[in-house]
Amino acid sequence: MTGLNRKDIVRLVDWGEGRSDVDRGLALLAVADPTRPQDELADVCLGARDAAVISLRAATFGPTFEMHVACGSCGEWMEFTLTADQLALPGPEADGFVVEIGGSEHHFRLPNSKDIAAVDAAIAADGGDPLHARRNLVARLHTGGGALEVNDEVAAAVGQAIEDFDPRTVVAARLACPACGHQTRSVFEPVSYLWTELEMSARRIQEEVHVLARTYGWTEDHILAMSETRRRAYLEMIEGE
Repeated sequence: MTGLNRKDIVRLVDWGEGRSDVDRGLALLAVADPTRPQDELADVCLGARDAAVISLRAATFGPTFEMHVACGSCGEWMEFTLTADQLALPGPEADGFVVEIGGSEHHFRLPNSKDIAAVDAAIAADGGDPLHARRNLVARLHTGGGALEVNDEVAAAVGQAIEDFDPRTVVAARLACPACGHQTRSVFEPVSYLWTELEMSARRIQEEVHVLARTYGWTEDHILAMSETRRRAYLEMIEGE
């Protein structure tokens, strides 16, 4: 996979200003999997989307992911590192899974970007009740096995079944705080992680463009088209003046 270049980063961050993580995830998926038709992107399950985003991040910034998590008890910040290989979890071979509920087998599919967008809209509409939103999501994912009344217990069971069926959907780690020993569960969200890095990178790129444009009168397109080595050499000469 080819990583994002400087021009891609600046334009993508400009486009994503104020947009939701769902929209940003679809944009990253489109870059990571350019052969897939645009009208199919929103139907890709979240695990597959996130796997593609992780690969894109590794190709753009490298395979090492630095994490920072606050202890859920004392607030102490903890740092740990994961690699793209560690995050490359296997996906399921089937499209759906079965959960036994009340003595009956019920069929479900994996969540995709359309589902998350619908849940986000429901949360905004009903005042932000996450439990109600989770029940609505499970109802959307139900594909067969008779009528199903989704309560909190059913929603929790289906949520766990999703994680078991496709481990890529929720990538989490438990960390022991070195200060107090409390166990904190940290969930890794590839889209927000990469987007934060892209925003920081775009800011650095814009600062460099500003310096070079002010010094030499070059256009942004001209500067962004330069190789990293050449651009860095000009910046070092300016710094040395």
